[in-house]
Amino acid sequence: MKRRLFELRRKVNPLQKQVLKSAPSPAVPAETNHVRFTAKGLRSQRQRLGLSAADYGKLVGVTGQTIYSWEHEIARPRKGQLPRLAALRHLGKREALAHLQQLARGTRKKSR
Repeated sequence: MKRRLFELRRKVNPLQKQVLKSAPSPAVPAETNHVRFTAKGLRSQRQRLGLSAADYGKLVGVTGQTIYSWEHEIARPRKGQLPRLAALRHLGKREALAHLQQLARGTRKKSR
């Protein structure tokens, strides 16, 4: 049973990463050429929305561990991820939760 569980997890992990990468992100503003990133700003934005690092990561298209690393200045987001982060700045709590629900519905449909 443990061996079967291990095999299933090994198959599911790449699929989860693929879903996160292909997840539609909120509308990206056209003016994202000069987006600044600060760990403190990311942390306060996530707290303002009342989201966990994992949920915020789903909105951005990365893992919760990546969000944690960005917040603690262990790593920095790539240039391609900055527009997604900038798009989340304009979301409210309700909109963010709606996007999460939409992502969850999309994931369930694809897994069937």
